[in-house]
Amino acid sequence: MNHNMGVAPAHPAPTTYMPSMAITITTVGVDIRLAGKLTTASVARVFMNTPEFTAPAYRVDLQEIDEIDSAGLALLVYWQTCATASASTLSFTNAPKKLLDIAKLGGLTALFQT
Repeated sequence: MNHNMGVAPAHPAPTTYMPSMAITITTVGVDIRLAGKLTTASVARVFMNTPEFTAPAYRVDLQEIDEIDSAGLALLVYWQTCATASASTLSFTNAPKKLLDIAKLGGLTALFQT
């Protein structure tokens, strides 16, 4: 499975991937911005385009997430696992309240502390 979504630092131009009308993923170097609905309906397609996490550190901005459910949280935890396995760090910024509420239930709020 090819996980390359254009996040390698060698590509300075923004890359936008829209797996469905529900979610937009924009990457510029090591910055990833998610916008829209990160829910069961969009997670499978986003999963298929998981970044390779080849740089030492990445930032994922969640400010424009309109809707998120436990499937969206699971995807973000998966990305964290992939980054760690690749010796990269992954930080999440601007986590919406709904995500923090779901993460609290699973004891995962530390992932989203900035």
